[in-house]
Amino acid sequence: MDVYKDERASTDDDILVLADSLSLTSVTLDIVINGPPSNGEFVVSPTSGIALNTSFGFDTYGWIDDEDDFPLTYGITCYRIGIEEDATIVSTMQEVQYFESTLTQGHYSQNYDVTCRLTAQDIYESQTSLTQTVRVDTNPYLSVDAAGVEEVHDYLTASLSDAFAASDPLAVWRTVTGITSLLNEVDCSAVPTVCWQLKRNTCSRITNTCGECYDGYIGIA
Repeated sequence: MDVYKDERASTDDDILVLADSLSLTSVTLDIVINGPPSNGEFVVSPTSGIALNTSFGFDTYGWIDDEDDFPLTYGITCYRIGIEEDATIVSTMQEVQYFESTLTQGHYSQNYDVTCRLTAQDIYESQTSLTQTVRVDTNPYLSVDAAGVEEVHDYLTASLSDAFAASDPLAVWRTVTGITSLLNEVDCSAVPTVCWQLKRNTCSRITNTCGECYDGYIGIA
């Protein structure tokens, strides 16, 4: 059997199949491709605040999609350095369009900016993402030095108690990651070189030391 495309066909969907030298069959295929949600807005307010204290509001609206693709669901993830390095889930995928949450402090090397990414998804899992950046400064009342240990303990105990009482696993996760980030924070104020010039990530885990090499690069720490 010989197969060829008729030069008269107006689109690639019009295909002619030559079954034998005497018969000709035409087949038309209609291929429907699902498009992602579009035209949406993502707003985070306020645009700056204090770590583990300020309640940030995450609002999304105005999304357009085919009526057969509804309902849409939305999820929010925030990160300080990168989505792969230290992402914190603010909200799992659900139909709710407004959320409130505290955030972990931003990193010194990023001027304390935290990037939040909203993902809008239809029932066929076609997605669109939008990002917003907010500044989250260090909480002066929570410190890992001797004077602040009691405050950190009290915050952790109270926050976990509230989260368990509300049966809110995400609140537990945010509390734990927030305190963990606080405890693991390192001083990156005097890195002796420009990390990106060495093809290395920014300082984040070892005091005044650049991070890991970029993908595809190998070097000495």
